[in-house]
Amino acid sequence: MKRLYPILLWRSSAQGQCCDRTTINLPSEIIEPLSLSANANPTLAAAAGSKLRIRKEGEVVPLELTLEIKTRVFHKRLEIRDVAPQLWVSQTPKLVRAYHRKGFLQGPEVEDVTAAVKRWEEDSQEDLRKLASLVNRILTMAKELGESTVMKYDAMADKLVIAKVAGEKMLPTDLYSKWDDASVEAATMPKESSTDAAEAAELEPSGGTSAVSIARPPTGLGRSSG
Repeated sequence: MKRLYPILLWRSSAQGQCCDRTTINLPSEIIEPLSLSANANPTLAAAAGSKLRIRKEGEVVPLELTLEIKTRVFHKRLEIRDVAPQLWVSQTPKLVRAYHRKGFLQGPEVEDVTAAVKRWEEDSQEDLRKLASLVNRILTMAKELGESTVMKYDAMADKLVIAKVAGEKMLPTDLYSKWDDASVEAATMPKESSTDAAEAAELEPSGGTSAVSIARPPTGLGRSSG
């Protein structure tokens, strides 16, 4: 019996990191990373039968040292509520609100906003429940379609449309095994036929497509400006 597992990847990024040391030896801090002999033989990792090679270099930055940088003109203050959704999703604990006047930044400081983001989370439970419900519904529909799927946003109908697709594998098989065992059926690269496109455009709930209405998305999870 074929097993199908929808895979959800949530991508986020941080714009910098804080130094966790109170003193810095400037010459060694600058010169050491530039040394040609540093990490001359990086570790290579690869799964059996895969052409993918992973080169291990650099260092892992602890989450508590990551920060988000936002710039604004000096007369337009940036409130924490404007960036809290983004910081909550990425779990970034520190924020730099940099205000500029005529192109010059006015001494930005690093703020620990962990407590403020936690308060936003507590105040936004209703919206977060709606978000969780939407994600679960998308996963359920993907399972019901029974094959590899692609999700698109139809601006005219204000709907997310999930449709069956066919094509080549999107990722190497060994990568899919990271989420489950090697017997999991791999997803495929979206490669719609004319029939698939027509079904998606018509938003028909049967015949290989499903539609999710997002006419009223969670109000507290809008895109922040910066």
